[in-house]
Amino acid sequence: MYDLSVEIPRLQAEGLPHADASVFGDLPVGTLHESGKSLEKYAAQFVAGHDPCPCCGGVYWAWTIQHGVAICEDCGWMARVFHYFRKPGESKDTSVQAVLWYHPDELRAR
Repeated sequence: MYDLSVEIPRLQAEGLPHADASVFGDLPVGTLHESGKSLEKYAAQFVAGHDPCPCCGGVYWAWTIQHGVAICEDCGWMARVFHYFRKPGESKDTSVQAVLWYHPDELRAR
């Protein structure tokens, strides 16, 4: 595992771009994340355009005990895999599965 107290500031200094709502495909305008956040605000907590881990380039992840959350098997960087949204006018949530790595601006080392 990497020392995330070192890696988080390193990646913050790189200025990685934040993701936007397009990472979730063609969800209609007005769709909200289950937390009530807009698609843009929710998407911004992830790194844009990263299939491998943004920290170490690892391509394998493992589930954590928290539903929908995974970590890179090489360095421990966190990703969310399951995302739940409420489309306008619908009463049931829509699930989107996409491995999105958390942006370093959203993480704090313990």
